[in-house]
Amino acid sequence: MTLSNNIKSIINHPALTSCEDITQIMLPYLKRHGMTVFNYYRIYSNSTLVRLSTDSEWTKHYFKMNYMNNLTVPPSYIAKPKNYYIWMEEDCPLMLKDAALNFNTSNGISIAVRHKDSIEYFCFATTLKNKTIINDFYINNLDLLNTYSLHFKDQAQSIIKLCDKNRIIFSNASLAAQTLSNDLEFFNSKQAITPAHKKLTKLQRDCGNLLSGLSHKDIAAKVNLSPSTIETHLDNMKFNKITKRQFQILNLLIQGLRVKLIASRMEISPRTVEDHINKLRVKFNAKNAIELVAKLAPYLLKIKSK
Repeated sequence: MTLSNNIKSIINHPALTSCEDITQIMLPYLKRHGMTVFNYYRIYSNSTLVRLSTDSEWTKHYFKMNYMNNLTVPPSYIAKPKNYYIWMEEDCPLMLKDAALNFNTSNGISIAVRHKDSIEYFCFATTLKNKTIINDFYINNLDLLNTYSLHFKDQAQSIIKLCDKNRIIFSNASLAAQTLSNDLEFFNSKQAITPAHKKLTKLQRDCGNLLSGLSHKDIAAKVNLSPSTIETHLDNMKFNKITKRQFQILNLLIQGLRVKLIASRMEISPRTVEDHINKLRVKFNAKNAIELVAKLAPYLLKIKSK
């Protein structure tokens, strides 16, 4: 549907009617760290938009002021598969100044995630006076903000699907969509958007092709390497196939967090965390969590160093 600056055109749209549901999902995380507002955007290259927020009054004002047709997507926002940006007034001066002065919403951070056909934003903000949050919280807790973003997508699946079926159409082919389309086409043609921990070396693929019933010693003989080297490469292959949630749990486990704290950080039960750890122990033939950490820490550190 096309939304104009007439407020009646959005009164029944999920972009507005879902604000209370989004608040229920995100408010506990926002309050915990002194944040006050969460906004979600997904801007598509075909001039359509999905937008959700915890703030209904700002949402009404946002459409009334026609800010969606003045959005910009700087190329730097999609330079990497995932980018982080502190809100700068020069990026969108009218909208950010309006939000700060009239809605007491400022000092925000956006996580920009690049997709083949769109860019997805997870935006966290606080009050105009809370300037210290940038250095005191945002900069040192990017992983936590990512966790909250993933939790939002998980808990708001049905709302996001509804909004996706009723995408907001820019009244004009916006500059944001045109620029985004061109930039995404460039990045998609330049390289496949693949996480670093999903890439396999030729040797690892060769080892995988030899796995049918052969021991490490037999595989080592066929590719002329030691059994210990083969075991390392096979562990690396298994690591490439772990789930996103297992990857997050491992990352926190290696940081020294206990099961209960990991569960609290990820908003899941301790039993779920233990189940994932046990599955990983079996997969990597580790006797306990300590041995699991010792075996997999090098892989995680290698990824973080890239």
